[in-house]
Amino acid sequence: MWAGATWGMRRNHAGAPAIDEEPPAPFAERPPLLVVVPARDEERNLGGCIAALLASVYGPLRVRIVDDGSTDATPTIARSFAERDERVEVLQAGPLPKGWLGKNHALHVGVSAGAGPGAEWILFLDADVRVSPTCLSRAVAAAERRRADLLTVLPHLEARSFWEVAAQTLAVHVILLSLDTHTINDPASPRAAAFGPLMLFRASAYARIGGHAAVRDDVVEDLRLAENVKRAGLRLVLTRGTSLASLRMYDSLGAIVRGWSKNFHLAVDGKRWVAPLVVAALLFFYGAPWVLPFVAPIAAPGGTALAASLVALAAAIAARVDFARLYGVTARHPYLAPIGSLVLGWILVRAVAGRVEWKGRAVGSAPSGAPDDEATSSTATATRAR
Repeated sequence: MWAGATWGMRRNHAGAPAIDEEPPAPFAERPPLLVVVPARDEERNLGGCIAALLASVYGPLRVRIVDDGSTDATPTIARSFAERDERVEVLQAGPLPKGWLGKNHALHVGVSAGAGPGAEWILFLDADVRVSPTCLSRAVAAAERRRADLLTVLPHLEARSFWEVAAQTLAVHVILLSLDTHTINDPASPRAAAFGPLMLFRASAYARIGGHAAVRDDVVEDLRLAENVKRAGLRLVLTRGTSLASLRMYDSLGAIVRGWSKNFHLAVDGKRWVAPLVVAALLFFYGAPWVLPFVAPIAAPGGTALAASLVALAAAIAARVDFARLYGVTARHPYLAPIGSLVLGWILVRAVAGRVEWKGRAVGSAPSGAPDDEATSSTATATRAR
């Protein structure tokens, strides 16, 4: 199984082109770009995100922050940037309309205010992403060279704390292993996927598919937008840019539990019978290689079982190291995998057992003021990475 996982990860890696060294267009020839950053209680992330954007080596750039009802210092931070730099604009998302989900509405507001004079590209960027100075220019250049209507970029995924290394690296491994990048990037295939934290749209293509208004009540709006792009006969390109941008998804055990409860809740989509099967698979796949070497000599004396279990452990460690080499996801402390699989299993059980909320809003249920039949319906056929 681990040998197959290593092969699958390498295959998916090869199917997503790297744009880290994509030569940008000359400075004067870069097309106008609008960056929309939705922000709901992002006081810990927003400052670093906007500072990195403003340090970009890009000419016709406009940054629009949409405050989505924040109750912390997010609005103050956003206004401070707008006061210092004319490229920054702050909008209020306002009350959530009937039938809309919060982030979708905030992004819709950000674009509805107008993309600016002659804006050809729109970048949707989450506040917990940090871009390098050349990220925007290389991403736009890659999109134009590949004639992409939607170019989505997999950033470097950071894992610093104990619980991030133990659990989050496993969740990311599952997601990247499940992506068939070859078919996703095949225009003839209907299969689609996108990384919601960093999505670059050609403005005309975004308008053609109806923008976020077309996915107003969908929690996995990034996946649905990608599907709409392909359905319209437009070009979707999924790429890697691990040296161009970084993302720290959830930085504590509490955030990991809340965030992945949301993701798993959507992925299971009400099918509770799936949960025990997935939990068993997680424990076996990620935990067994570390447990078997201790159990084998007792269960089957003689050395053969121990040797086989050590081979399995070596394969698991090699796959983790290879994963780090391909995507930069840390290979530190691989022996934490059994703990991580237990955490993910518990999160999955939690996700299907009751009500799940994210930033004060229920996930998979109707927005405030909307009847139940207007809640998000079919959600995830694949788990979001965000």
